[in-house]
This record gives sequence, C-alpha cells and structure tokens, in this order.
Amino acid sequence: RLLKALRDSNDYRLFCVGDDWQSIYSFNGGDVWQMLEFSDIWHEWGEPSIKRIEVTYRSPQQIVEMTNRFVSKNPMQHRKDVRSCHVSDVPPVQLLSVNNDREIQRMVSNRLQFLDKDASVFIIGRGRNDVFALGNGSGQFSFSISDNRASGTVDVVFRNWDDEKGDWVEDRRLTYLTAHSSKGLEADYVFLIADRDRGGFPSTVADDIGDLFPRRDEGIPYPEERRVFYVAMTRAKRGLFIVNRMEDGYALSSLNPFTQELISDNGLLLTKSTPFCRECFGPMRLIGSGNGLFYGCCDYPNCKGTRPYKGF
Repeated sequence: RLLKALRDSNDYRLFCVGDDWQSIYSFNGGDVWQMLEFSDIWHEWGEPSIKRIEVTYRSPQQIVEMTNRFVSKNPMQHRKDVRSCHVSDVPPVQLLSVNNDREIQRMVSNRLQFLDKDASVFIIGRGRNDVFALGNGSGQFSFSISDNRASGTVDVVFRNWDDEKGDWVEDRRLTYLTAHSSKGLEADYVFLIADRDRGGFPSTVADDIGDLFPRRDEGIPYPEERRVFYVAMTRAKRGLFIVNRMEDGYALSSLNPFTQELISDNGLLLTKSTPFCRECFGPMRLIGSGNGLFYGCCDYPNCKGTRPYKGF
C-alpha cells in the first residue's frame, strides 16, 4: 500500500529483486505471494518486464540439478532453468546414514578428517538445538551456545584426541548454522542434519506470526519447509553431506520425507556417491590415507564389507 501510494503521487518506476524459491520468512510476516502474484498486484501500471537470473557460480551442476528437481515440485512457484557454471569431477553429494546421535558425531567426524584443511565447512540444522547432534560441546566437537545462540550461529571447534598430550587438540574450525541463518552464505562443504527424529525437516512447529495470517494453499505439502531445505542444500560450493537417519537399518531409506524424496528422485547420483555396505546395507566410513583410501563398514568386525573410494 505504501508503494502504491508513492506511485500514485509520483511517476516512480518500481524495480524488485527476489527469489520465490528462497522465500522462507513467513514467521517474520514475509509473503511469497508478493512474488508469485507480482504481475497481478501491479497490473494497473502495465505488464512488468521480468528478467531471470538462472546461472549460479556456487554449487556444481550435480547439486543444482538435484535441488532444482526438489524445489520445483511446487506448482505455484515460477519456473526457472537454473544451471551451474561448473561440473564436479567427483560425486558432490553423499548420504551419511545413521541410526542415532552418536553415529551423527562419528560420521561427521570421519568425513571432516579427509577434507582439505583450508576448506570452509558449515554444519546446518533446522533449528538451534540441532547443534547438540554434535554432542554436549565438550567432546570432539567443542562449542558454547551462550553467546551467539540467538542468531542461529554457533562457532564450533573440531578436535582430535592426542595420546601424548592426554587432551583434545584442535583440528579445524567450522560453523553451525540454522537453515534460516545460512541464507546468503556459502561454504566449501556443508553437512546438513536432515534428521526427522530431532524435530527437523519438515518442521511442524507453529509460529506466532504465521498463526495470525491464514496461509494459502500452494498445492504441495510443507511448501515453505521445502524452500528452507533447498536453501540449506544450496550453500555448498564443493560437497554436500546429508546426515540421514535411516529406516529399518537400510542406508538408502529415510525417516525424513524430504530425504526419502531425494533418494527416490536421484538414485543414480546418490547410489554412486553414497557409501553403503553391500553386505549389511549399513553406513560406511572412510579408512586409510592418500591413494589407499577405501570405505569400510561401520559395523566392523561384525561385518567386513568394503567399497572403493571415488572421492568427494
């Protein structure tokens, strides 16, 4: 109404920038329909000229195709042909299948030890409490949420145990963020905690402002939660690790409907890049060093399944 009043009193031109695929702020009063119905809202001033930005310089093409397929299922959103300017030489997406919180720490820790030391790393969860998937802040993942928890961002130190010193030794620094606080940011590698058991994606918690305004049907379940998940996945520049609590102990399954959808729609990508044991279908960890890297079953010595390492 303010903009309309300004345009009625002056011959202003209106230029707007936005991405309906990343509209995730309904809890602050944000309304995706301002973008979805932009032409209808401003039709009195003529048909608007729409320019699309469809090239991303962040994620490799494999991640772009996977995330495009996921977020584009909303029939109300604008159609876009987003593409990347580069393709990764190695599979850039991995599922880290787990059964419990202890395995989340173990799987994230295992992959961190094989990433470049100078690479930036985000760990992204749906809410602030998801940081506790890494422990209580005093073990291998050291953090304190007292100072910066309100912002949704927590500084985390990843540490390894030094037998000679008898203490934890810092290995690298990384950042925990909620999906909302990660918007607009990027990191070389992203660990996304897509854990339904922790109350994460898709969140069904009502928010105060959202309850004041009836939300219009977008033709698909959890439309905004789908966009939040999309935002989190597209922060990755080189590699995306999706921490997935599996169903019935089968690595290519998920208790999270979003992750299950990714598995169903991207079988080739995820099968090639997801290490799961051919013997027991359980999660696997990286073993070895240099050119001698391979995947070994986490249930060793009960299961001795192995798979070759193809990089990430």
